[in-house]
Amino acid sequence: NTALTNWRLTFTCSGHVNSVWNGRLLTQSGTTYTVGDDGSHPSIAPGAMIRIGINLNANGADAYPKDLSVSVN
Repeated sequence: NTALTNWRLTFTCSGHVNSVWNGRLLTQSGTTYTVGDDGSHPSIAPGAMIRIGINLNANGADAYPKDLSVSVN
């Protein structure tokens, strides 16, 4: 069991991401967004979790985040 460091959360969303908390927006390419550590959670211990908030402009069911994946560098 090893802590996750340099984590990234990638998702697709047709809505526009206005802000992120407990993370920071690293990249946007079309409808694909990547969020990473903002300095408050540089590593995630085994069995632990963090909560990331996203404020977005969204209309309709397709506007909300989907196809989420987590990666580490």
